[in-house]
Amino acid sequence: GCFVVHFDSYGERTEVALQDWNIVGRSDLTYEEALLIAQESACTKEGNLTNASFYNENTKTWWIGLDAEKPGCAPACVVSEDTRTAEINWRCTGAIPD
Repeated sequence: GCFVVHFDSYGERTEVALQDWNIVGRSDLTYEEALLIAQESACTKEGNLTNASFYNENTKTWWIGLDAEKPGCAPACVVSEDTRTAEINWRCTGAIPD
């Protein structure tokens, strides 16, 4: 695509034309789509999804918080952009709870 940007600074106008650019770090899977996949997965059999979420560009996965009980763990429902599937990552510390 093509995009033209105008900058005005101290009375001087600059025009920059951007052509054939690449958007880096964008997911092909939106948060809303990932949330739908998570809601329909086994994740919700273990607990409720929370509002906490982030996208990991390296693994191409959405991490959505999961309110599930497992001592020493902070679970997340992980949705893969590539496979469009979800699974629980328990994120356990290995520490033995008191």
